[in-house]
Amino acid sequence: MVSALDFLLGAPVQVVLAGKIGETRALAREVFARYAPNRIVLHLEGGEGEEFLAASVPSLRGMGPIDGKPAAYVCRDFVCTMPTTETAVLGRLLDDAVDPGGLPTLPPGP
Repeated sequence: MVSALDFLLGAPVQVVLAGKIGETRALAREVFARYAPNRIVLHLEGGEGEEFLAASVPSLRGMGPIDGKPAAYVCRDFVCTMPTTETAVLGRLLDDAVDPGGLPTLPPGP
């Protein structure tokens, strides 16, 4: 129930993986390696279905592989970071998107 409340109150993190299904495996592993209940993942492989989807969601039109390599786009509140083809960079982007301000901490005691 707490996860459902978090999803309701928080802004979801959208991750778009662009590339052939077998080629995006390393990026997908990085996405699913962390707990993020507000995560929405979309895989774009090209083709007729993608064209149909892009007609409804115009922001997807420019998303695709980069220089022939599968790419990941991390978005929050309809603002996306620069795409990456590197799993380590994707991990940092996801960590920042899932917990953008970090957990609040108490000031040191007296």
